Amino acid sequence: MVKSKKIIKANQIEKSNKIPVGVQIISVLYYISAGLCILFGLFMIFGANAIVSFLINSTPELESIVAGWMFIIVGVLLIGIGVLSFFIGRGLWKLRKWARIFAIIFAIIGVAYTIYAIIKSFAFMQIINLLIEGFIGIYLLFNEEAKNAFK
Repeated sequence: MVKSKKIIKANQIEKSNKIPVGVQIISVLYYISAGLCILFGLFMIFGANAIVSFLINSTPELESIVAGWMFIIVGVLLIGIGVLSFFIGRGLWKLRKWARIFAIIFAIIGVAYTIYAIIKSFAFMQIINLLIEGFIGIYLLFNEEAKNAFK
């Protein structure tokens, strides 16, 4: 009798620590985003001279506007965003409350920015981005299984 209660309690703990599939998908999306941001950030930093040379050769009037240091700053920012995305993805995978909050905030910002971008100039990829950001925000905010997993 005592062993069966321990087994039931162990099963309940195991079920409560199980990561919902939606959270796993969102976590993987954050990992992919982190990798791409870091990759593009490194490209911007180490390819700044080549990018500036190409832009100046193709459009000479940009010479006074385009500077290599601007690409380096953007590259560093992209790497920072990539590192932050990695930790949010890891936090989601480990069911950390702070990661859920950050993911919800970034999803809301992403939806707002995508709506602005669609209004400014429409592109099909913006619709896909809107759907992804909307899914992340709605799922993490309203799905009971996801909310319970982070408790």
